[in-house]
Amino acid sequence: MILLIGIDGYSWAWADALRERGFDTAPLLSPKPVSWLAWNTIGTGVEAQTWGITENPNSYVTFGRKGGRRPPYLWERMQAIGGRLVIANWPFVIQAGPTRGVLVCGYPAGREHFVYPASEQVWWNYHELDFSNEHELARAGPEVRKRLLAIEPAEHVGACARRRKWLMQRFVAGVERHNPTLAFLGIMDLDRLSHYAYSAMQDEEQRAAIIAGICDVIDEITGVFKPEATIIFSDHGLDCSVPPQADGRGEGHGTNLPASQRGVLALKQEGYSLPSEAAALIDVAPMVLRRFGIDHNLSGIDRSVSAEEKNHD
Repeated sequence: MILLIGIDGYSWAWADALRERGFDTAPLLSPKPVSWLAWNTIGTGVEAQTWGITENPNSYVTFGRKGGRRPPYLWERMQAIGGRLVIANWPFVIQAGPTRGVLVCGYPAGREHFVYPASEQVWWNYHELDFSNEHELARAGPEVRKRLLAIEPAEHVGACARRRKWLMQRFVAGVERHNPTLAFLGIMDLDRLSHYAYSAMQDEEQRAAIIAGICDVIDEITGVFKPEATIIFSDHGLDCSVPPQADGRGEGHGTNLPASQRGVLALKQEGYSLPSEAAALIDVAPMVLRRFGIDHNLSGIDRSVSAEEKNHD
């Protein structure tokens, strides 16, 4: 099994925590660090802006309604060759559909269409999926943001830790049930806390404890399954050095925050390492697919291997 862990907002500045656990690391560049762009670029291996998604969040919402067609996600490429899949909590999925295994869409998926096939919903609680419940509440109006910001940072941190444990348990059960060739787990805590518990993310000691909690989840999953390879990636970094906004909310990431444009790519696989130079978001899908002998080329798009990991056997 190849294991993928996606950590929303994990910054290159925090890569030491992964290196201490035996991962080889490289910066992962996200020039436009907004999540709906970045996650769809990672998932398809094609810059989302080239196929219709822009920095305007409405472009994500209206893409399917306007008849837009996206490139296949990497798990759809796997499915086409008969791969078994567990994709848990991938955010901003566009035009989701049946999966050979299970696909659990993360934020901002609606309650009616977040698990494929629908028979798997019995295993997944919609309100435990990170931001899903807040997204549903947000339809009621701007007062929701005030409610979230009124919650003590420690309570947000604790809620993230509880949900993270629940999500890990559901993920482990899903992998045991489906025996996949490719499994993905998405962890959204850092981005969430950077917006709604910004003081905790600004405090170096508290932030280190949060990151350690995330790394403990990675250790536990890899300890259970002993994957052939584990690949970790983030959609962007976070800049926790800037002052909070007037309402106390952290900005966290954006084109105006250069530090947030450097996420992390990490690899643990015997005989393999990453090059020292930075990788791009479009390099992640080809890196995964090559492990299954799949050529990423789509419609004549030539993919460079310059940022691919090198075999040192």
